[in-house]
Amino acid sequence: MLRALAFLSDYALGGACWSACAPDVAYMFFHLATRSRQGAFTRKARTLAGRAARRWLDDHARLPPRTPAEEVLFGYAYGACTATQLGLDTRALRRDLSAWARKAPPRSLFGFDPRRQAPPDGDSWQYAMVGTHIAEGVGMRLQWRLRDVAAWRRVMLPYPRPKRRLTKTAESAFYAVTHLVYVLNDYNLYTLPRERFLPEVELLRAACAIAIARDDVEGMGEAIDALLALGESDGDPLLVRARRRILATQNRDGSWGRRADEPYTRLHKTWVALDGLTRYGRREIVSPRL
Repeated sequence: MLRALAFLSDYALGGACWSACAPDVAYMFFHLATRSRQGAFTRKARTLAGRAARRWLDDHARLPPRTPAEEVLFGYAYGACTATQLGLDTRALRRDLSAWARKAPPRSLFGFDPRRQAPPDGDSWQYAMVGTHIAEGVGMRLQWRLRDVAAWRRVMLPYPRPKRRLTKTAESAFYAVTHLVYVLNDYNLYTLPRERFLPEVELLRAACAIAIARDDVEGMGEAIDALLALGESDGDPLLVRARRRILATQNRDGSWGRRADEPYTRLHKTWVALDGLTRYGRREIVSPRL
């Protein structure tokens, strides 16, 4: 794991990756530091998180006028959320974001109104959940709440039941489910009650088995991560198999993925592989209202 973190400290903070996804880089290091409780790894990840967040904030201290809605939420708000959690002074930027949020119509962000309309598909549901979670994390008061978006779970059920492969619909549902778990437990700070999420557990386990067969590190990593957050055991045979495959596909430089991958793809593969390998430990159980 330290070898992978050493790779990320060079690759993620380097030119191409930093230029393409700087807010993701800052949050990734912060997430790895809070997700892990493993001594040197945790300390190094937190140091890198602080370095990345300060660098990002130096270049994004205020919200420029006429910034596109997607960049406001997944660029400025995302970066500000990480910087704020790390104790940096984001007050001016957060004032700009709050002023923007008061005027933001729901359709300009997600293509549907989460207060009144069901998401048209799993991708839209995931996008809206993540975006709303970011906004609330930085104090933006949108015209809807995260619970409004997450409550559409009742419409997204039943999920597909994949066997040998993930169809496009099943893949969309799988990543929506992993992110439902993430936003409800603040990205791995808590455990959710398994008995309330049995349909999610079923889909995650099926997708994990398929990911193992296909050496899909992103599928394995996110499935392990979400299943542990739903109370599955570190010693579960399915999760043990998945972790073995993740380790077997690690590159010599510590990364996962191919050199030819786009920067975010290689970053994300290495990030979620580390998530999948990290022991979850005992965490407070929270029962969200849906």
